[in-house]
Amino acid sequence: MSEEFPLSAQAWSRDAELANQVWFSIDSANRYLLLERWGIDRTEALEFYFLRKHQETHFLDGLAKLGLSDEQPHIASAKYHVLSNLIGGLDMGYRLDGQGRAWVFYFPPSPFASSSMLASPGILAVPTRVILAGMRAWHANNGVLLGEPRLRFTVTSMLSEQGAFDAGYFDLAEGPVSEDERLRIMLGAESAVPGPPPALADGWPQSRMDIALQKYSAQYAMGGLAQIALRSSLEEATEIARRSFTTVFVSWSRLLLREFRITEPDPAKRLALLMARLFGVVGEEFELDFQPGMSNLVTTRSRLSVPEYEGWDSVPKPLLQAMAQAWSVVSRAVGPPLSVTVTGDQLPVWTIREER
Repeated sequence: MSEEFPLSAQAWSRDAELANQVWFSIDSANRYLLLERWGIDRTEALEFYFLRKHQETHFLDGLAKLGLSDEQPHIASAKYHVLSNLIGGLDMGYRLDGQGRAWVFYFPPSPFASSSMLASPGILAVPTRVILAGMRAWHANNGVLLGEPRLRFTVTSMLSEQGAFDAGYFDLAEGPVSEDERLRIMLGAESAVPGPPPALADGWPQSRMDIALQKYSAQYAMGGLAQIALRSSLEEATEIARRSFTTVFVSWSRLLLREFRITEPDPAKRLALLMARLFGVVGEEFELDFQPGMSNLVTTRSRLSVPEYEGWDSVPKPLLQAMAQAWSVVSRAVGPPLSVTVTGDQLPVWTIREER
């Protein structure tokens, strides 16, 4: 591979990879369920509001953390999107061309398909306009937050439209652009050869990268549900959570038993160990209490929160109960049926016991 088109050399811990592959894919599962239950229009609107809130919460602070606050607005924006998504597990590219355009490249796999670390044809199930809603929420609003009315983003390639990657460029128009002109769609009209991402500022060792990816994955898994509750109801978010958690956890359960080398013969202890490891990849910590036919996981630290949403400083009780129902289903994929219940609020206690 030439230096002009390098492959990402980013290495992650296995726990960080699994945080992305398992927990971030819950965001995709939620989206598929929304398309089924709400249709394209409402799903597109939710995608916009969710990512706009994410931008308003993280963009300016993130620029400072990445050492980009003093860059020109179009360059700062492009580098921010490349580096923040690189930290979030995506394979990214960047190029500043001779026309003053700062290019951003989102290489496959697409996080809209499942996760950015798992190849999947799932992008075919996501309408292009839903993906573009995210760009309208983020890319088209950078100039507003930076106080630069000339800043715009032009989309030139999309995986959902048979492109080789999602790509586009930030540039500065000759004068202020209207709200509708902040995002232009010009698929196939322009092209550039992707280059490598810019270097991260000092202070991002591998351990910090891993922790950031774990936190990023947990926030997307739970943040999307918080946005559903805000736009609809907690009951709707809970039903979607029940289905998405069940499907994702069941899909991974037997693979992870093998990967984690969990061979415990007691079914309740076996499931407790699997739960502790799968919650643990996003930073949850537990004290484990094992008894014959019953196990308790007592949470001592939780990262499954999205405090930018009122009432979501910790996981709402109905969603914890949806997770418990999901784990009860998982038990039948890895052994005899077990009952999983949850008590507590800020720090939940999970109880796994044999069904009677």
